Amino acid sequence: MLTRTRFLDAALILVLVAALGCGADDGNPSSGALVVKGVAHPQDAIAGMLTVSTVIDPEMGLRAFADKAAAFFGTAAGGFRPTQVKLGVSLPDSMGVSSLQEAFSGNVEILLKPATGTDAPILIGTIASPKGAAGITARVAASRGDLDPIRSDILGASLATVVRGPTPWFRGGTQRLGLVITVALEAVR
Repeated sequence: MLTRTRFLDAALILVLVAALGCGADDGNPSSGALVVKGVAHPQDAIAGMLTVSTVIDPEMGLRAFADKAAAFFGTAAGGFRPTQVKLGVSLPDSMGVSSLQEAFSGNVEILLKPATGTDAPILIGTIASPKGAAGITARVAASRGDLDPIRSDILGASLATVVRGPTPWFRGGTQRLGLVITVALEAVR
């Protein structure tokens, strides 16, 4: 059992494993789900916070989602709103970690931000002390208005995801955490 809490604050490489696409499970042709997969290592521990960030490859579905929404509306979407946010563990990509509570020791935030520039990330979901490995549904913390500052980034397929929260990990540990982040978005007029 780790007795000391340290934070990880590292930019980690994430790989897009499924594309954003129209026609999500709700039957709405202007909605889709973005699924991003990443791996965190304790060697990246700095100042007590685990931060996983990536730029999403525009050719892996984000651009297609924006284009399909524009075709549905007859013009570019007026905005976007998150309808669901989930966080889970990718067990095949993990080593020595099988649940979120082993990597996060408190509340976890899921954010979206422009892929370039210095604009602050926008909080889209929170999970209070996550437990388990399966996709845990976050409390959606953003509305359409909250995403308006990054509307052009979504339309231009220039977006990044961020997951952050306190961790009990320390530098030099050998564990590895595979994360799966799912963000369902709906395009609106």
